[in-house]
Amino acid sequence: MITLGADGSATSGARAFGLFAGIVFLALAVLSIVLTVRKRHRPKPAVTGPPGLASVLSTPAAQPPSAGPPPVNVQPMRTDSPDPLDRIAKLPQLRDSGALTNEEFEAQKAKLLAEM
Repeated sequence: MITLGADGSATSGARAFGLFAGIVFLALAVLSIVLTVRKRHRPKPAVTGPPGLASVLSTPAAQPPSAGPPPVNVQPMRTDSPDPLDRIAKLPQLRDSGALTNEEFEAQKAKLLAEM
């Protein structure tokens, strides 16, 4: 351990090094505190994964005894496609915005009508 006294017997180089080292350690301590506080206040990301993950996470048998209650915001991913009628209703908007040509509009509409 380094001890500095106020007697003035230390050389100027040793004083400068001590001051510099003290400032560096203080800066590292402040940086560590700031990063820790930011990490604790950062919102937790939602758990996402394969479709069956939500049912596995919500079953009590899959949880270790000390894990606490299952996550509340986990929702299974939808595997079915949207209703063809909803998709047909959106086609004119795509055509009017210029995203689809008239030929593409008619082809997509025919394809969706064939799915029904």
